[in-house]
This record gives sequence, structure tokens and C-alpha cells, in this order.
Amino acid sequence: ADLCAKLHADLQKRSTEATQEVSFKRALLDQCQHSFSVHLEPPRIDECLDYEEQYEALVKYKTKMLGNVRFIGHLLRQRMLSPKIIFNCTEELLSIGTPEALETLCAFLETLGATFDTRDWQGRQKLDEVFSRIELLTADSQHVPRTRCLLKDLLDKRGNRWREWPTMKGPERPSTPIGAHPVGAANDAKPYRPRAATD
Repeated sequence: ADLCAKLHADLQKRSTEATQEVSFKRALLDQCQHSFSVHLEPPRIDECLDYEEQYEALVKYKTKMLGNVRFIGHLLRQRMLSPKIIFNCTEELLSIGTPEALETLCAFLETLGATFDTRDWQGRQKLDEVFSRIELLTADSQHVPRTRCLLKDLLDKRGNRWREWPTMKGPERPSTPIGAHPVGAANDAKPYRPRAATD
């Protein structure tokens, strides 16, 4: 996304014609729409493959799908694409509703959240509607627990205003082990002498 922004800025410096800027953005938009559409459909995996090979194919598909929407999200954050695309993508993913599509939706909105989920953004009302639909999905038992967990996690991040959660630290270890004497204390300590028994 940063590279695309630099290329766009370079074109603006080298040419005063607005047509080149429009052509670059249009080509970028067409490519993103094509990639998004291609990765919406899960691949047809050969059933003759063993379990590990089928699983590897699914992982590759999911990696490409998530990477593609994150790339689109970063382009939107760089203002390289129109914000209207946000709702085209969210509507498409919500309408499909598969576990893969909803996981992609979470990755997409998480990438955009800090930039567009603000009170002064003109599309805030539509974005609120998207999150309202997501909240309903978290209570839908037809979706697998993992998907509902991802959706709830997304809502929690929004509730935290897209800030990173603080890293949980374990209990601090004492500087001196329990029962050990500080340096020099062993020499100063008096030896233990039992008292004589008294009647």
C-alpha cells in the first residue's frame, strides 16, 4: 500500500495531467475488485489428495484471501481508493456468511477501524449498521464457535477504540530468593544454639 501511494505521488510530480492520476487509481481499483471477487469463492480441492494436502490448500487460500482484504484496507487508509468500496466489501462478505467470509470481514474491518471509525466520518452511520449486524451474528448458534469468537473479538477491539490491548505480564520474581540471605548477611548471622531445657 505504501508503494502504491509513492507511485501515485511520483506520477503527480511528473505529470500535470489529471488523466494519469485517474488512470492509475482506476487500474488499481479494477485489480482490487478482481482479486476480491476471485478470492470470495473457495478453491475446488481434489478429493484424491490426502488430508494434509487438502488442509495445506485451504490454508493457502485463506492466507491469500486475508492478505488481499488487508491490502485493500491499507489502500483505503492511504486514500488510494474510494471509501464507498468499504460497504461494497462488507455487504458482499455478510451476504455470503461462510466462516471464511466472516473471518475475512473481521480482518478487513480491523484494518480500517482506527482510520474510518470516527464520529466525524460521513459514513459512520452505515458503519454502525454493519457492526449492529455483526453483533447479531455473535448470538447466532448456527455459526461455529470460532467464528463467533472472532466477531466478538472484533467488537471488543472497537469498544476499546482500536487500541492495542496491554500485554499481560507475569508476576515479578523477587530480587532475592525466598529464604536466602542478602550478600554479607551470612557472615553476620549468629549460629543457632538451642536453649537448655528448664524444669
